[in-house]
Amino acid sequence: MPSCPNRLQAGKGRFFIIDPIGTVLVCCLLLGLLAGGPSALALEPLRLDPQRDRYDLGSHVEILEDPEGNLTLDQVESPPFSDRFVEHRDPRLSLGYSRAAFWLRFRLDIPNESGTWLLEVGKPALAQVDLYTPRILKDASTGREMRERIHTGTDGPSSLGAVLYRTPLLELPCCFDSTNYFHLRLKSDLALNMSLVVWSARGLIGETLFDFLAFGIIYGVLMGMIFYNLILMFVFRDRVYFYYVAYMTSVLVWEWMMYGHVSAFRLLRPATHTLIWWVSLGASWLSASAFIRSFLDTRTNTPFMDRLITITQIMAALMCLTGLLGYERWANMLSNTLSLSLPPIGMFTAVLCLKRQYRPALYFLTAWAVLLVGLTLYGLGGVIIPRSPLTVYTFAVG
Repeated sequence: MPSCPNRLQAGKGRFFIIDPIGTVLVCCLLLGLLAGGPSALALEPLRLDPQRDRYDLGSHVEILEDPEGNLTLDQVESPPFSDRFVEHRDPRLSLGYSRAAFWLRFRLDIPNESGTWLLEVGKPALAQVDLYTPRILKDASTGREMRERIHTGTDGPSSLGAVLYRTPLLELPCCFDSTNYFHLRLKSDLALNMSLVVWSARGLIGETLFDFLAFGIIYGVLMGMIFYNLILMFVFRDRVYFYYVAYMTSVLVWEWMMYGHVSAFRLLRPATHTLIWWVSLGASWLSASAFIRSFLDTRTNTPFMDRLITITQIMAALMCLTGLLGYERWANMLSNTLSLSLPPIGMFTAVLCLKRQYRPALYFLTAWAVLLVGLTLYGLGGVIIPRSPLTVYTFAVG
């Protein structure tokens, strides 16, 4: 007579049969937590090693878009907005042009006595950059407790904790609860394509020495070219040199603004920053168009292209006017249109002039090709290819 299995054997049998099914269910549950909701699993804090100088923060943040730009910190920390943060897995931050504000949250674990750490937002001339740290401060006048806020940007004066630098640079606190989030709010009319880097003080000093040395050489060469052509202008009394000097000077001033070197040494009022930005940019496009027309003698060699270049001059004047009147979104659109249209127009005009045996067009083509390479690399940097010294400095060299 066959014996019946005892309870232990039966239990073992049931466990053996059910175990694979349970494993599958647990795996499905974990996958659902990962994919079902953006905040289902919180990001682990990024632990900073004192022996390391640089951390790319882009792949350690979660992002929330604020289309109206009026959400407060209390709102983004509470449901439903706190559940709408989406994990960002790319080291590069490419948010493009937008009227919206963007909230980025992340967590850091900074060991005690590890020195000073700083957060660099790798895009100069941003309008609003606000970092809310986990550190709790008490208002001296009201006694109310609040999160520490560090503000910088072209829209207003910087607060304590913002460091003078060519890009927004914020000093991170040394004592805080690492389980709580940092919240970074960004808003600007410029394209939000940038890197987010956490630097040690030692690493930042080394990077700054190289960066400022490279730009010092570039700006020194540009200023030398300006003074040399200024002398030629007075000697030969040729208006081509005048247009070239005007172009080089306006581009130099605009590059100081665009690369953030003015902000690194002096804080400008928002109105002053806007004035210098749009006047220098408008003057660079106007003088570039005038130089093309004069150097290639387009009125004689290519009358049709001469009319097209005249249209770009009108666009440059409109861009400057709309920017000064506060319509910066329209001004940026006109600037982008000029960036895409004037260089090809200049190249095509030079080719037509060269076909007509106008030899100065060959020199123009050579110089314009270098500028196009620099402009292309700068535009691709941080969007399609990572930002590097090649993408940062080539445009200034061109």
